[in-house]
Amino acid sequence: MFVTTRRAALVAGTLFAVTAAVDIPYTQSEVFTSALDYILEAAFALSLAAGSAALWMLSRRAPDRVARAGWAVAGSGAGLVTVSAAATFASGRNVLGPVFTLGLLLLVVGYVTLTVLDLRRRVTPRFAGMALSASMVAMILLGEGFGVAAWSAGWFAVAALLQPSAVRAPEALVRG
Repeated sequence: MFVTTRRAALVAGTLFAVTAAVDIPYTQSEVFTSALDYILEAAFALSLAAGSAALWMLSRRAPDRVARAGWAVAGSGAGLVTVSAAATFASGRNVLGPVFTLGLLLLVVGYVTLTVLDLRRRVTPRFAGMALSASMVAMILLGEGFGVAAWSAGWFAVAALLQPSAVRAPEALVRG
């Protein structure tokens, strides 16, 4: 079985939903004390890894250098947050805080770039940049748990936008 961009987005959305399902009713300890702490961090790290993979795949199919850069910067940010989450999982406590912060900063820069390009109709699939940016804003505003559920929704939106019929629909409208 090969991995497609849509599958990676679906996996990211699903794993972010799993993370949210654990995170909403449970408060993770700074120093891990239970199996749920590890399950939560593992699900988070895996969801970030799938999201990073999807972002890098989207960068490979971008129509121009600026769009490629936007996807790649966001993918790099997700990758750095993945490294931080994986290190946290391995050590059983929050580590690599500066790596996490740099990763989030790159995600924001990448998503803002993609939103601007999306508004100028230079992102494929159309509206993916806006969907990811909206989910990031919601994640920041809602915080842990519900914010991760918002990230999940953003990735499910990207997966829906990557459906062959959704990708072709704007072209059909232009042709009339």
